Amino acid sequence: MRDDEFVYAVIADHAAGAEDWDKILQKQDGKTHLERAIHKAVNSKFDAGVDVVIVLSSNEAVLDAASDLGAVAHMVPGFFDTVSMIRTFATAPGVDIDPNDDPWIVVIDPYTLELAEARQMSEIKAD
Repeated sequence: MRDDEFVYAVIADHAAGAEDWDKILQKQDGKTHLERAIHKAVNSKFDAGVDVVIVLSSNEAVLDAASDLGAVAHMVPGFFDTVSMIRTFATAPGVDIDPNDDPWIVVIDPYTLELAEARQMSEIKAD
């Protein structure tokens, strides 16, 4: 948690403009890019840590693998950019984010394992 709000690590598959489009399940050094990114999220020292890892994808195989690795997996259109994917997730039926909460979102690139600057959900929705 950060500032009494949850921290969600988001791994977006099929992000627009990604050079490694649709390669998230390919292995590098014995682990898939997805597995490496989920482990990075879980082991990150982002403030007090990541509470939930969310994988957004249009690929059922990716979502199945994410679930098997303990992440929340959610189907979104693959042609969306990462911010649009997050907005789609946050407003989807069945996604239960308390409207009084404003979780922090940190995006993890599944290929470079870089963590983007954290933003609150309200800021992402306002973009």
